[in-house]
Amino acid sequence: MHLFRLLRLPAGGASARRRLARTGVLLLACALGASLWAGAAGAQEPSASSAAQVSSASSAASSVSSPLSLVDLPGLSATLSVLTDPGAGLELADVAAPGRDADFRPLTQGLNESFSRAAYWLRIDLAVPPALSGSTAYLRVMPADLDEIAFHTPDGRVQHAGAAHPFVERALPYPRPTGAIELVAPHTRVYVRLRVNGPMAPYLSLVSAAAFPQAVQQENLLLGLFFGAMLIVLVMNLMNWLWLRSRLYRDYVVFLLMSGIVSFSAHGYAAAYFFPSAPGLAAAIETLALSWMTAFAVFFSLRLFRIDGRHRVLRRILRALAWIVLANGALAFTPWIGESFFFAIHCFALYGILALTGSARNLWRERSIGALFLFVIYLVFISFHAVSLGVEFGLLPATPLTASSWEIGTVVHLFLLHLAIVFEMRSQQRSVAAKELQVRAAQSEAESEKQYRAELNRFLGMMGHELGTPLAVIDITVQSLELLPGAELPEVSDRHARIRKAVKRLDQLIRESLQRERIESNGWKVKVQTISVPDLIDAVVAAQGLDSLPVVLPERLRLPMRIAGQPGGALEVELAPDLPPCRGDVHLLQVVLDNLIENARKYADPGSTVTLAVALCRKALRFSLTSQGEEIDDEELMRLFEKYYRRETRSDVAGSGLGLHLVRHIVHLHGGSVSARSLPGRRTCFAFELPLPQGAGND
Repeated sequence: MHLFRLLRLPAGGASARRRLARTGVLLLACALGASLWAGAAGAQEPSASSAAQVSSASSAASSVSSPLSLVDLPGLSATLSVLTDPGAGLELADVAAPGRDADFRPLTQGLNESFSRAAYWLRIDLAVPPALSGSTAYLRVMPADLDEIAFHTPDGRVQHAGAAHPFVERALPYPRPTGAIELVAPHTRVYVRLRVNGPMAPYLSLVSAAAFPQAVQQENLLLGLFFGAMLIVLVMNLMNWLWLRSRLYRDYVVFLLMSGIVSFSAHGYAAAYFFPSAPGLAAAIETLALSWMTAFAVFFSLRLFRIDGRHRVLRRILRALAWIVLANGALAFTPWIGESFFFAIHCFALYGILALTGSARNLWRERSIGALFLFVIYLVFISFHAVSLGVEFGLLPATPLTASSWEIGTVVHLFLLHLAIVFEMRSQQRSVAAKELQVRAAQSEAESEKQYRAELNRFLGMMGHELGTPLAVIDITVQSLELLPGAELPEVSDRHARIRKAVKRLDQLIRESLQRERIESNGWKVKVQTISVPDLIDAVVAAQGLDSLPVVLPERLRLPMRIAGQPGGALEVELAPDLPPCRGDVHLLQVVLDNLIENARKYADPGSTVTLAVALCRKALRFSLTSQGEEIDDEELMRLFEKYYRRETRSDVAGSGLGLHLVRHIVHLHGGSVSARSLPGRRTCFAFELPLPQGAGND
């Protein structure tokens, strides 16, 4: 039940289709293990074993550090010695010569040599009891990816094996290199020539003919379970990747696939089942898979630890390592295949150290259960694989236990890491669900805001209409009072002027509020059309109540205008020659210019001149309005376009604080920009730019 829960896909309920798929995965894995077991049971066996019964008790095996383990050979003892052939050119006659005894050194704890191209001759002296004389024993060598293995038996036979020898030409067709030895009492001497283009760390076992079939079956059954477990995790994560399209699952699937190919090749199955006549291709694929396994392990760890957003130095080191070892895989098909394999092993060891460092740093920063779980996973990973790499580098003796540490560590690592991926994806799903709730809440809030603005628009429209009529009546009444006798008296005319000024201020406030709400709530649709600059200036001048002839290009006008409520001022209009038409909403652009001019009229010095200039600037039309008045500091300049902002030093000037805010909003609607800056001589310049259509204007 727990296994089915573990296999559950991350999305949706547990439907019958997904349950059927999970059942199929389990059956497929069981079928793989059964097929490997059946293949081992049906493998070619020596004729002498057909009637033999497997003994339940085997001989006392030598210590775990012994270079040779004895299985079901009671009374037999072995002595091993080794001769190093640096040039790999010695033959059996050279090695077995009487004068060579001094060149052999005793071998008591296994052969552990670092990277070398030398050949090694193992001399195995067997003290055979009379009970075993005439029987056959089988000498097995691991790992199966040693390049050259040759068994020289006393009867003169040479049985070749190893990764560089075609599988179809082997004397005994087993993935694990095996040689048959005829035991003769009281003494039997066997020579085994070993050579590998890399580190040398073999371990040997001598098995009786009776125990040999069961040993093969047990080995293949264990490996079948190992590959079956890998297949379960691989298919499960492949389905998750196809379901979720997550790069985390993609990198993990490639890592699992490459790891399986490495293990499959290292145990000799690739050469036995897929490349029986092309041993070099099997070795090249193993080296390529080892390089890619390391690279995608790095990519996977980067995503699992989310190192992309943290630890920049560690991220760069890991990325560089991944791409270097990925490129190293190309050397697998060159004469430097040994160097490529050895380099990939070193990179994998370096990756393990860096991954453990990253998980430890992640644990230190987050201090969470998930971070602790990841640290334990990589600690287990390093512990088991350090033993395997120690054997590869010649630092640890080669024994069945140390040689199996890779498979043991891989199974434990895959199981724990898959749990970590499940926890990570579920955490991400919870995060996505929380974000979806936030999005829905924001959408609901936006809809409520939209409805509120619509109601406010309707209310302001109604209020504007209801207040417009009384204001018009008040204004007309004051104008009528100004016609009565005595209206010219100073105190009377001053009272009339204050009334009309208040009416105008209230009317302007209502108009700006309506404009702001309609524009910001998208109630005012921008009607883009081609606009002639002189026509736009004509409309603005007319709206300001200034008398002027129609504006033409080029033009420089000076129109009398009241500044700060007093006569004597002027509005200068400067239009550059050859101004092209612009695109925009003529009514909104009139609002922009009206507000800028009105702002200048209120705050400029009495009797000064306000200059409105239009010119081409970087394929845009630049409108600038310059006036002279109080100097504005930089901090205040940045706030002028804020909604409801008004200068504290000029609180006596009527206004709502909406005019410049509307200017910025309308210019942005047209894709333009607006700015304000102080100039020498107590002058201030407000400017905005409108982009021209493609092909219009020039630089």
